[in-house]
Amino acid sequence: MLNKTIVEKLNNTYIDASYSDSGNTIVVNIETPDPKGSNINQPFTIRTKDGYNLKYDDNTGNVVYRINIKKFSDNLSETEINSDYATYFTDYTFDLQTLSTYENTDPVTNFITPTYANTIGDDVHSVPRFEYLGIGEQKENIFIIDTGILDKNGTNVYIASYFGNDPTKCKLELMKQIDPDPFGGTVKYMLKTTNGKMYGILDQNAFYGGDPFGGSAKSSTPIVSISASAEQIGGTIDEDTTNGLFTTYVVNQEDLNKIANTGSVYSEIIINTLSYPIKFNEDDLLKVNVILGNTPVEDVFAKRFKIAEPKIKIFEFRVPYLKDVESCKLLLPFNPEITIDYDIIRGTTISGYIQYEVSTNSSTLYISNENVTFFKDTIIIETDVPYKPTGEYTNFKETQKRLGKQTPTLLIKCLQEEQQTHFIQGTINYQITGILKDELDLLNEQLQKGVITNE
Repeated sequence: MLNKTIVEKLNNTYIDASYSDSGNTIVVNIETPDPKGSNINQPFTIRTKDGYNLKYDDNTGNVVYRINIKKFSDNLSETEINSDYATYFTDYTFDLQTLSTYENTDPVTNFITPTYANTIGDDVHSVPRFEYLGIGEQKENIFIIDTGILDKNGTNVYIASYFGNDPTKCKLELMKQIDPDPFGGTVKYMLKTTNGKMYGILDQNAFYGGDPFGGSAKSSTPIVSISASAEQIGGTIDEDTTNGLFTTYVVNQEDLNKIANTGSVYSEIIINTLSYPIKFNEDDLLKVNVILGNTPVEDVFAKRFKIAEPKIKIFEFRVPYLKDVESCKLLLPFNPEITIDYDIIRGTTISGYIQYEVSTNSSTLYISNENVTFFKDTIIIETDVPYKPTGEYTNFKETQKRLGKQTPTLLIKCLQEEQQTHFIQGTINYQITGILKDELDLLNEQLQKGVITNE
């Protein structure tokens, strides 16, 4: 198949070949290889799943490139080309292990991000192409590898590894060296090195299978196959339960502004932004690149959940022993008051937890004593603020159940309040004459729970 790329193996990795097209970001991600082949444009990126790294050793994999070494008519059929394949193409296997030993003796000093024209009204703006964002900020890490092969035009073929040997991403593209103008004129290039060498993108697409008039021709791909494996680092990382299509992050306003300021995301994408008034536990979160439509936005980080249903502790009360209790109520910032049966909590410690379900964006309140969970209910505490990556908030909807900054409070009302003002709680830590040790231990057990002196 001249026009398809075979993804042979993806172990803890996926292929990101997303690109810009007429103002849109076209998302192309491959996690499960198609035996019939896939459409993969240059540049493409091999990305690792969370908790895995590219080791760039003999197990990491390779990319096989198809270099067009001789011109042919675009109405030559695929069968005719394949029957004399070695005349028209040579396949070059680029072993990813090469990047672990490459010595960058001539680092890139200038990187010009490719752009496309975007017309707004009467104005034409140059917009950076999505697939090249984040490269210029670390241009000194770009590796340029000489394949030693000349293409159909006698041009030396190079491979650019835009992020060097970064352990989480490997972005590759075929390049050619740009010669200076012998008359001193300006030449267009994308990369320029310390020694003044200039490089640009090498187009290796060749057309075939057209009709006698040059129509209906197909374009061959310069990428024959891709194989990539990553190895686990550190402890086990829980998989993203949303499978990457929709991902929930914990972000702040600065993170959202950075997404808008990059200008890298198609403006019609809506992010479901929810203001959540409770701080999540840091141990339940993992810092990662923000992924929009399964495509990471370079250098924009946020925290995603390691587990599908994290719990947050919001209160804990030690409940004393009281007599003649008339009512017992719990006041929370985000819920109507909750009536509690005092007999269930008498002399115990009660705790309240909110369990957040990442996939459905719902919250459940649990209240338990030392023995059993006696209250469970779904609650609404978030405010929905749909947000565009351009920085625009749309269709703001206020949730009425969300109240002010009220501290969780437990209210216990007794019938004979005036007789129960002398409440004692603590421990007797010295020996009392005439009392046995077992009797003192029993007394201390009651005192630790709290007692009324008139009892």
